[in-house]
Amino acid sequence: LQHTCTATNISRSRSIKRLHSDNKQDNHLGKSMMTLRQRTSPEKVRGGSESQPIDNEPTQQQQESYLKKIRRTVFPIHGKEVHKFLLIGSIKFFIIMALTLTRDTKDTMVVTQCGAEAIAFLKIYGVLPAATAFIALYSKMASILDKKTLFFSTCIPF
Repeated sequence: LQHTCTATNISRSRSIKRLHSDNKQDNHLGKSMMTLRQRTSPEKVRGGSESQPIDNEPTQQQQESYLKKIRRTVFPIHGKEVHKFLLIGSIKFFIIMALTLTRDTKDTMVVTQCGAEAIAFLKIYGVLPAATAFIALYSKMASILDKKTLFFSTCIPF
């Protein structure tokens, strides 16, 4: 029994000695890392003194790239596409404007003069033949004109 207690005490003392030696090595590594950090601090690498604060403001080039990212996100149209985008956007605007104006005019003029039942009559005998005539005219123009001329010739009425 005494022999086992002595063996246990010896193993404990060996593990304690190992812990102390590990702590000394860690302490030595910590000091060497600290001196390495001091030697390569950002102030010294840039050539400034330790009393100068680190400049965290972005450079002009970084700001331009940030603005380019915002532009690409908000308005991702570039080069020759801008011309097409503006033309198609204006066409859409004028179509919506014409639709709104004609709907409001129809409501005020037709309903007050002819009554609400005249709206169904106008849709069947006015809008349907006009739409059919436009489709026939467009298909005839598509077989005669090239794409660019067809595009601009259909934009002119609007």
